[in-house]
Formats: sequence, C-alpha cells, structure tokens
Amino acid sequence: MKKWTGRLVTAALIAVLVLPAACANDGGSSPTPSSPTVTSNRWLAMLKAIPASDNTQKTVYVQDHARLAERQAQYPAVAAVPEGVSTFMPFMQNNRFWNLRYYNDDEWQSKMGFVRADMDIEAFNMTPFLDQYQVIRGRFDRAKIEAALRSDPMNDDFQVMTYGGLECFSTGPDGQELGRRSNLRPLGYSLKLAVVDDHVFATNFARTMQEMVDAYHGKLKSLADLESYQLLSEGLVRLDAFAAIFSSESQAQSHMKDLFKDIIADPGTDGPRSIWAEQLQREVFLKPYQAFAVGQGLDEKGYYLAVVLVNADEATARDNAGLLEKQIRQSRYGDGQLWSDMITSTTVTREGRLALARLYGQAAFYWKAFDMNSGAEPLLMYKG
Repeated sequence: MKKWTGRLVTAALIAVLVLPAACANDGGSSPTPSSPTVTSNRWLAMLKAIPASDNTQKTVYVQDHARLAERQAQYPAVAAVPEGVSTFMPFMQNNRFWNLRYYNDDEWQSKMGFVRADMDIEAFNMTPFLDQYQVIRGRFDRAKIEAALRSDPMNDDFQVMTYGGLECFSTGPDGQELGRRSNLRPLGYSLKLAVVDDHVFATNFARTMQEMVDAYHGKLKSLADLESYQLLSEGLVRLDAFAAIFSSESQAQSHMKDLFKDIIADPGTDGPRSIWAEQLQREVFLKPYQAFAVGQGLDEKGYYLAVVLVNADEATARDNAGLLEKQIRQSRYGDGQLWSDMITSTTVTREGRLALARLYGQAAFYWKAFDMNSGAEPLLMYKG
C-alpha cells in the first residue's frame, strides 16, 4: 500500500529521525500510578523513563521484541507475513537503535557494544525536530559499551559526563553535525547514552538526558504517571499486543480538518489526495474519547490490529465499542481500499472506560499509519 507524500512527514524521514533524548528540570515529585502499577505492567515500566510533555504525548512507541519472538514461536503456522504485505515494514517501527535500512550486527557490536538481540523492549517518541527520548530494556554490559564508543574514530571527543551521581557517555556536541553522519547516525546526531540498571537511555542533548533520568527516578512527571497512559497500558495488556503507538493528540474531525485544510481546499480530481480529502469530510460515528493506542498482536488466528480507546466514562466506552465497527465499515485507507476489505474478522469489547478491538487480517500491518507525524490515519476520527 502506498501513502501519498503530502501527509505531514514522510516515512523515510521518520525512519532516520529516531535519535531519542533525555535530561534536566527539577520538576517536583510525580504521583504514584494507580492501577496497573509500573512494576506489574511492562508498557508502563518503559513509559516511566519518558518525561510527560506536549511533545511526548503526541506519539510515543513501545515495542516488545521479546514478546513478538515468543508469539511467533508459539504460533508458527500463522507467524509468516501474509502475501501482499511489504517485507520492509511488517512489524517494528525503525528507530535509533534498530534501523532496518542500515542495521548490521558487526557494526553495532564494534561501535555500540551491543546488538539488537540484546534488546527486549523499548520506548521512544517520534516527533521530528523536537526533543527525542529512547529507553531500551535488555542485557547490556556498561564496560563493553564504553569501550566500543571510545574506540570509534568518529568519537574523538568522547567524554563521561556526570548527572546526580550517574555517569553518562557523550559523543559530539548537543544536537546535530552533518559531518558526523554514519550508518549509526544517518543525520549526524550526537549521542548521550546512559546504562541504568538493565536499561539504556539515549538522547542527543545533555538536558534531555537529565530529564530522562529524573523521570525514571520519580523526580519529574513521566508518561507512566498519566491516568490515560495507565489505562492505555492496561488495554494493551488485555489485548496482548507486542507493539503500539500511544497518543493523546486530538482525533476530533475539526482538528484533523484544520491540520489538512490545504488538501481539503485543493483535493485534485483523482488519486490519494482526493481520497484523503473525502475521508476527512466523511460522516463519523465515534464519540469524543481522551486517548488512544494502536498496535499489533499475534495469536492462534493470526496477526491483528490492536485498538484501545480511553473514554471519559463507561457509557461512552460502551457506545464507542458499538460505533467502532460501524465506522470501520465505511472508512478507506490512504490508497482508497476499504478497511473492511483488509479485515478478516473483528472482535470489539468494552471493559470499564476502555473500548478494545482486535482487527485480524492485513489491517494488522498498518498500525504505524496512526502516527500523527507520518500518516494521521482518520479511521479513529471522532465527532467534534
């Protein structure tokens, strides 16, 4: 499937912009999450290291590589990528530490001190040109990482910086230097990296590294402290997803029309642009909700698109659970295909304030389309 290039930022740009960031601010103490707790929920445990801001709440990814491998081993008969799905983008989103275009085991081992097999689960935000943050949980050897960074000729300015008693590795000045571009840093971003417990934190600013450490230690409000993200995490656990986008950016029809008003004003006569303009103005059925997560899972029936909507109350959740299927039936993807043609079966339920859905079939492989930075898919657009 093809997305037209006028949608915000192209996927190619997004793929190389994922050098997260982290640090700085005195913030105040953050509240303790209610239910589920950070320690009992792997999604929240990763969001604990991402500071809460307007930027990070637009789009943050959590990807559980270990869980995907477990499910593929458990259901080998349905684990293959279905025919018709691009092999370049079936599962995980490209990011700073797992770029499908440039990644090489030997290079990462020699220049970073770890490889993707050492990574179990990660979280990162994706908003281009703004502060970025990435945290990875896995099996890391701090001494090997330091030795690899020191030995890389590109890192002739390597230094160890200290924040709050924690040593962080730093290569390059804050920000970006085009002369430092490489397979590891396609846009020449500097690297600020810390090994904290069984996590790696990565950023390209000393300030944002400080924010990340503060959030992790409860000195700065994190995404895990937000009720909406606690509920999204609970929903993803119930759906047993292995990857997802979290967002609290408005999906109101009026907001999306405003974002893409130039397309509505000049839709053309044919092609994806005119389809997109039509989709933005179609009748929508969903009632306003507070936040959403869209991801991917795998069970004995195959891959599915996992959808979680956090609603203001149980009555709205009940209504939206019923309205979601109706909205799916009359919605088209960016190239004009009906979403219903990409779905073999649908399961929609309501639990408390959550509307939950599993959409089986080819639709499962387009979960990244809901990133407001690269696609802003209007399937979940609501009235307002």
